[in-house]
Amino acid sequence: MKPVPSKNGNRLLADELTYELRTIPPSAGRQELVPRKSCAMGDWHAASNTPFHVAKCHTLYVDKLILAPMVRVGRLPMRLLALQKGADLVYTEETIDYKLEKCVRTVNETLGTVEYVHNSEVVFQTCGREKNNVILQLGTSNPLRAVKAAQLVSKDVAGIDVNMGCPKHFSVSGGMGSSLLTKPDLVKEILTSLVRNVTLPITCKIRLLPTIAETVTLAQLIEGTGVAAVAVHGRFVTERPREPVHYDYIKAVADSVRIPVIANGASLDIAVYDDIAAVKQKTGCASVMLARAAQWNPSIFSFGKTTANPLDNAREYIKLALQYGQDLGNIKFNLQHLLHFAPDKILKGKLSSAANSQELCELFGLPVHYKEDSRCGLQSLYTTLDSHLFELCRRGYRINILEVPFDRKSLRRANISPKFLLWEYSQKQSLAWPEKPKYCTLYDNLLRKFFTLLSFKGEFYTSGGYYSNKKTSEQAAALASLKLLNVDLPYELYNVNSSL
Repeated sequence: MKPVPSKNGNRLLADELTYELRTIPPSAGRQELVPRKSCAMGDWHAASNTPFHVAKCHTLYVDKLILAPMVRVGRLPMRLLALQKGADLVYTEETIDYKLEKCVRTVNETLGTVEYVHNSEVVFQTCGREKNNVILQLGTSNPLRAVKAAQLVSKDVAGIDVNMGCPKHFSVSGGMGSSLLTKPDLVKEILTSLVRNVTLPITCKIRLLPTIAETVTLAQLIEGTGVAAVAVHGRFVTERPREPVHYDYIKAVADSVRIPVIANGASLDIAVYDDIAAVKQKTGCASVMLARAAQWNPSIFSFGKTTANPLDNAREYIKLALQYGQDLGNIKFNLQHLLHFAPDKILKGKLSSAANSQELCELFGLPVHYKEDSRCGLQSLYTTLDSHLFELCRRGYRINILEVPFDRKSLRRANISPKFLLWEYSQKQSLAWPEKPKYCTLYDNLLRKFFTLLSFKGEFYTSGGYYSNKKTSEQAAALASLKLLNVDLPYELYNVNSSL
């Protein structure tokens, strides 16, 4: 699929390249993006074939305080905390399109959430409290995948944002994130496809190109696709958060396009609420997006509040995290950042040593809340797992369970691991079945143990047990699959007691 060459110099207009999602032919069940004629930008809102939501959605991003997308931070508890503190919009952490489009949408009645689950992993979790305020950030390098993923979640979010600024190796190596900055044709295909096929406001978040002129040209191309807004992180791809933000670049973009521009990257210059207005005035942007300033102090969104107690923010976060079944590791990660300005440095050390949710809550003086919500994590695990296993069975997949009281001593005696044996077996089967074994391991906060579901050759295997560490849990699942597949095993592993 090749883009139509530009007839307007550096700036591409919306009528030069638009695509729509069609099933061709209908009986084939195959989908692809095909060119569709559309109007020029000057007649965008009046055209009959232009989605009406494009004309209305721009105000969603005007005069707003926004929580930026951050890995491990932009999950449900932190998003809700930011909204409680005064944020208008909250972005999710980057969610990869090919993972999201494989998810099953489930309703977790225990937690009151909607969860998108893939191989027993909750890829995206949301609830009604944030439905009109949450923007899902999508990692993508493919227009078709982007459309399918966005359509899947469209009933549960307020908008879709495309990540075009992340410089991390994971995103760049997959052709996503900041690697898109130098691929204007692909940028246009992705954004135009989303605008045309998703009934939600579409935005993207970019970083700076080497010159102001190049950055402005990219922003104008993005505007021409019909997006609702563009967020500009005022740093180059090679620059880190500790380096100063380039306000002149952000202002140049804001002065050159008609859609709302969101200023991002100014956390070093924002210590209190009033500093946000100064950044907005300096850049001429419609809204301001905060990352680290909000990660350290969500109260930065609160009007008239000049100081915040880090412990208060931490306690509120813990309550939300337990309520929505977050894993202990991620809770501790976010608490370390919420205590960035805490004067008690000893508390951070004690936080690292907290072994479970109860110890964590007692450390912050929340034993009563723990007793009220102590089973949320366990219920979340069971609800998610049961829902996913039910869906797998409904779709015709076979779940194989073999109870294996596997221990590490048997592993040492065999001097070879079940995971390696299964990998070796899969290599021999590669011509008949090219897909390698995949392990999905869940951690239960209350039991402090792991459960593994293994997929291989179109079926699922599990030992059915919980184990004290992730490696043992995966080895047990691998051993169960090897026995069920009748693979020859070393004497030490073959004689491990087991029962169906």
